[in-house]
Amino acid sequence: MVNQGLTDRRTYRRERAARLDDFRIKRYEIDRDTLLQLQDLLVTYEMLPEAIDVDEGKYHEAAEKARMLAERCLDGKVRSLVEDYAYHRGELYFHTKWPAKELADKCMDMYIDAQLAIGQALRRDPLDDSEPKRLGIARWRSKVKAKQQC
Repeated sequence: MVNQGLTDRRTYRRERAARLDDFRIKRYEIDRDTLLQLQDLLVTYEMLPEAIDVDEGKYHEAAEKARMLAERCLDGKVRSLVEDYAYHRGELYFHTKWPAKELADKCMDMYIDAQLAIGQALRRDPLDDSEPKRLGIARWRSKVKAKQQC
């Protein structure tokens, strides 16, 4: 009877771990698709002001879609970089704050940083438990302590 209870507990833990892994993989796949869409949109968005007959509505639509896709991302760094890039790109398009050349250089740097952050997020391992931001810092610390005690 006791042996059966231990077997059931172990089976339950294995099944729970498998479900958690499946959930992480599914969440990663959704995030990966969003990041790929965002990456393509940023390339289009970067080229948009150079197009000859771009209307204002198309530009705002691209900016809002970039912000929407960025909000779906799990990585906070990607979200903040894309938001900053979209804001400064809008400033460049409408020439409201800085000189155009200085702002264009800043936008290019932000574009590169956003693309690099997206690339890093795409290379992330969905089953890696070593990232504190995905587990919650308290849970991560307890896992690290448990591994150190073994």
